[in-house]
Amino acid sequence: MLSCQEAVSYMFKRELSLFGTPDSYFVQLPQELKQKRNRLAQCLTEVGMEPIIPEGSYYMMADISRFKASVPPSKDADEPFDHHFVKWMMKHKRLAAIPVSAFYSTPHKKMFEHFIRFCFVKENKTLEAAEEILQRWSCQQPTSP
Repeated sequence: MLSCQEAVSYMFKRELSLFGTPDSYFVQLPQELKQKRNRLAQCLTEVGMEPIIPEGSYYMMADISRFKASVPPSKDADEPFDHHFVKWMMKHKRLAAIPVSAFYSTPHKKMFEHFIRFCFVKENKTLEAAEEILQRWSCQQPTSP
């Protein structure tokens, strides 16, 4: 049985021999992530969100400004819209995201309350489920976001 150090060393040695070839992890990973990113971006666009396409990340932010008028308001006047929207979306659409304002201090939360964050480094099965939810949601447009 290999120790952790030996296993890592073996993998680096293997990767070094494949580096720059189509079989290289460092070639395959960006291609796989780009496909997943583009797939999610397309689905978000179809439902009316405006994705911000990252060049090198596992997360994608989406502008949800257009939903502010169509999602019932929060009972808490101090709750940032992205927090309220994410809770609404989980309850009514069964889709999870992260409110971007959660990463900011109280004086700055309102500046970022129209963005939510999705992780696209998921198993294909998970992305397919999200895609189905978003497709059903887009079919319901424009009467219900």
